[in-house]
Amino acid sequence: MNAIQKTFLQKLNNLRIGTKLSLIVLFAALLPITFMAIFFSEKAYSMILADTLRSKQERISQEIPAIDKKLSAVASCVDKLKTQAFYKTIFLQESFSGSEAPYPKDAATDFMNYVNKLTSESPVNAIRLYMDLPASHPLVSSEETGEVIKPMDSVRGSYWHGIFAGTTFDELFCPSFYLSATEQKNLGDIAYIVPVRYRHNRKQVPCYLALYFSSDILLDIIKSDRDNDGSVSYIITDRDATVVSTDPRLSGIYHQNYSDIYQYLFSSNNYLEKDVLGEKIYLTFKTLDRPKWFLVNVVPRSSIIRETAFNVLEFALIAFIILALSLFLTVRLAGSIGRRISEVIGAMHRIREGNLVPLEEPEVHDELGDLISTYNYMTRKQKDLTDNLQQVADELRIAEVNALQAQINPHFLYNTLDTIHWMAVAGRTTEISETVRELSRFYKLTLGKDMTNTTIEKEAEHASLYVDLQNIRFNNAIDFIIDLPDELNPLPIPRLTLQPIVENAILHGIREKDSQSGCIILTGWTEEDAVCLLISDDGVGISEDYLPKILSQEGSNPSTRGTNIAIYNVHHRLQLLYGPDYGLSYESTPGQGTEVKIRLPLETTSLETEPVEEADQLREEFHPVNYSEDNSGD
Repeated sequence: MNAIQKTFLQKLNNLRIGTKLSLIVLFAALLPITFMAIFFSEKAYSMILADTLRSKQERISQEIPAIDKKLSAVASCVDKLKTQAFYKTIFLQESFSGSEAPYPKDAATDFMNYVNKLTSESPVNAIRLYMDLPASHPLVSSEETGEVIKPMDSVRGSYWHGIFAGTTFDELFCPSFYLSATEQKNLGDIAYIVPVRYRHNRKQVPCYLALYFSSDILLDIIKSDRDNDGSVSYIITDRDATVVSTDPRLSGIYHQNYSDIYQYLFSSNNYLEKDVLGEKIYLTFKTLDRPKWFLVNVVPRSSIIRETAFNVLEFALIAFIILALSLFLTVRLAGSIGRRISEVIGAMHRIREGNLVPLEEPEVHDELGDLISTYNYMTRKQKDLTDNLQQVADELRIAEVNALQAQINPHFLYNTLDTIHWMAVAGRTTEISETVRELSRFYKLTLGKDMTNTTIEKEAEHASLYVDLQNIRFNNAIDFIIDLPDELNPLPIPRLTLQPIVENAILHGIREKDSQSGCIILTGWTEEDAVCLLISDDGVGISEDYLPKILSQEGSNPSTRGTNIAIYNVHHRLQLLYGPDYGLSYESTPGQGTEVKIRLPLETTSLETEPVEEADQLREEFHPVNYSEDNSGD
């Protein structure tokens, strides 16, 4: 036994019990199904061929009466025309002498009206009487009959006229190539023509009554139930002319002579097998009662093969479903044998993934039952320990978030109170009132009932109040523009997110310019599942070497650049709350300004904050909080 065989047997022996039983059923079911598939594929072609040809013959048998009915409806129009008084007068010589004398105009008008009625109520498109008369004859030139009665010269060069001139026919159904180009274009591409006799100057003048109609009325019938299987149906005349075809290209390729089909007309199978361009085809056909045309349907062998393959695939699919069902039942039955072993093994695998779920207590206390009981005891102990560690970790996380929030402080409180003091000394009571009102509103928004979240609208107002209070100190040197879509206003945002960034833009951006004045713009938008806020200023900007440090512990070190601890804490708090995909990002051009992008998760639930307008309510809500201080702007 070589190494490959040993490896294969080792892998086979190491399979689970349920897998081994499933493989046994798989091979037990697969072998007979395979033999059946081979046997079925050999027999399928002949079965499908017979069924297809039978189906085509039945379909043709249903289409033949419909075609005969249409053609009979056309031919019956001749009998209807013969009942008209004008027709009888002209052709049956009941009252018309056949001279050049005027004919009965009232009868001619009635005849024309009846022709128009027939063309509107029957499949006939147009009716023409071709008479071997000069163009000056009253029947040809008159206004009453000139539309229908035409001189023979207008069709003398047509194929059908040559047929009537050389042979004697009582009627002739003419396919398109029998007709002149003018007839096909203006009247119809198929015609039913019967010869009639007219006496002129004591001589019989040949005349032809032609009823034109469209081949579409026949094509609609043979197309109605056509399968999209590469087959083609067409009608041919006894002169091997194609009348209509569902696919002219295929009917040209598979065209068969009328005589060949007629030879096999009375065969028992009523179909013909032939080779065309190296491909085998099967023809089913039926003859029309009037005229003796053939309706032929050609089915290429390739389409039968495709249908056979499709049926084999259907069989394979059914076999696969049966096999899958057998395997499913086998697995269920095998599970009753190896279920408890698999449960213990699977539970131990889940321990590796940190999923500590005890099993159901066993009803049978054998060796496996004792193993399951021991495993459950171990799992419960380990889960209790993990839950305790998780609780401690959650409490630590909450404490860290609260600590970070407590560090974010509006650094201007001292300066604002000092400004109020000097306003009081100067007796500017109105300005003191407005400043105190704005300061109260500012702290109401800072220290609301919910110390964690507020709305974007409230947070933007909070930042705007901060700028207003700073403008009291800096003589309105700072413009603050808020351009936020209305749909962002009710969305939640952690408190004290915007104000530290605006504060940093003022103290370390705008106030460090020579003019000590500038503009801050707050905009926002949504991106898929995120909310983006952008705070841009036209301050002095941030140097390229310092920009990567601003959101790190190094950048929050007071020894590096003033103190950016508040900015770092905002960024760190957002990442603690929402994950590493959220937080702040900085872009800056020294001498031109800075842009700070705030990325938050898009939460559809809006926040509704209760307004607190009274001073005593504000005092009840106020708690002193430790904020990290930055006196660089004092």
